[in-house]
Amino acid sequence: MDKYNLCVIDDKIPVGQFSNKIEVMETSILDRNILLNYINLAEEIAWPDTNLYNLIKRLIAQADPEFDISGFITHSFYLNYISENIYSPDVIIFDWDVNTPGTSSEISLKTILNNTYCLVAIYTEYDKREEIDAIIKGEEFKAFEYRLFLIEKNKENSHLIIIEEIKSHLDDFIYKYGRDFKSKIVTAINTSFSRIGSLSFNQFIKVFGEFDKTKKEYSISSLDFIEIMNEQIKSHLISSGTIQHLIAPDSNGDLLAEKKLWHFRMFHEPQDDIVRKGDIVWHKTEGKYYFIISTDCHLGHFWSKNLGYLAMVPLYKSDSLDLAQRIKQYIHPETLKQFKINSLVNPRMITNITMIPYLDKESDYIFTPKEIKSISIPKPADREILKYEDIQDFEPRKRFRLNEPFLGSLIEFTLRNITDIGVPDYSSSINDSLKEVIKKCME
Repeated sequence: MDKYNLCVIDDKIPVGQFSNKIEVMETSILDRNILLNYINLAEEIAWPDTNLYNLIKRLIAQADPEFDISGFITHSFYLNYISENIYSPDVIIFDWDVNTPGTSSEISLKTILNNTYCLVAIYTEYDKREEIDAIIKGEEFKAFEYRLFLIEKNKENSHLIIIEEIKSHLDDFIYKYGRDFKSKIVTAINTSFSRIGSLSFNQFIKVFGEFDKTKKEYSISSLDFIEIMNEQIKSHLISSGTIQHLIAPDSNGDLLAEKKLWHFRMFHEPQDDIVRKGDIVWHKTEGKYYFIISTDCHLGHFWSKNLGYLAMVPLYKSDSLDLAQRIKQYIHPETLKQFKINSLVNPRMITNITMIPYLDKESDYIFTPKEIKSISIPKPADREILKYEDIQDFEPRKRFRLNEPFLGSLIEFTLRNITDIGVPDYSSSINDSLKEVIKKCME
């Protein structure tokens, strides 16, 4: 039988009323035992919210599915707790009327949805219905529409209605598969770290890191460490049976939704200041993006390895007039008509460009590998690793980094465009005779 972690965030949980009987830290999590004690003591001290009492009592008694229930009395207490602890509920029941000074419920809700992969049921009073509906059905919350709904507290049997609504969502793919995936990822991480548990962390760094002769110490970048552990975690997930065919019915496509999914698949957004291969970063002066192709092992010792030169390739917005003119000038119209692109590195007919959909979450971009360029960057006095603070023309806050397998493939596509080796074409008669050979094989 499935068991789900469910969290109730509501300031009507009677922590204060029962403080003389049950001592708890009100800023922390209220676990199932604490909530059960509050329920059992209800005959002595009445709950301030009967609907909430009925809901929690029913959730604790619920057997199919079973809920491991916990709670917080403010949105901020929940957010503080998950920032410091490994805690990720499957369902959150969110009271809109919680009094959190300085932060609106709208901001708290969006923060929770962004930080917790879960179903959120807003459980609130009648007089808030229209206001909340207008907010959660607006553009700001559109991305969360499949895991967000609203139930009025004062409706008769609202505690039963909200539980039935939650149950109706639990078989949705986004929860059924996603919840299982979350659980197996945690297991995979624990198993992967356990496998290197016989080594000290210092030994791990010495084996896989680089030795600094000046400082007489070994070091490894966090990115290299993540890549090493990533392969182990992926291997564990595959062997655990997580990887399986996922099936969805055919339907009319939503192009914007598809572009957003491809952006999710292809990119992440680094938050540090380190320059890395695969970064696509905005050039403030030129008003365009550049793709960094200098290798990471050289960027870590940038000036001694690269003599201060950073190699990169420009990308043009698909409506760029300059690029459009160049393509029209040099590419035959019939070739343009036949152009198609099956993947990032498989353009047909015009092989010296490729395209990236929805790069900046707004527009498609054209990548021109033959336009590779280098810029010279003066060396700071205190380090060898290249950072964006060293390149004043780049805006690191407008930066995306290409994920694998796209990154390695695009680098190879770039180098192949620059250095590919060709041989003379066969004569037409030889060409025709070889075609006949293939035709006979197919008879």
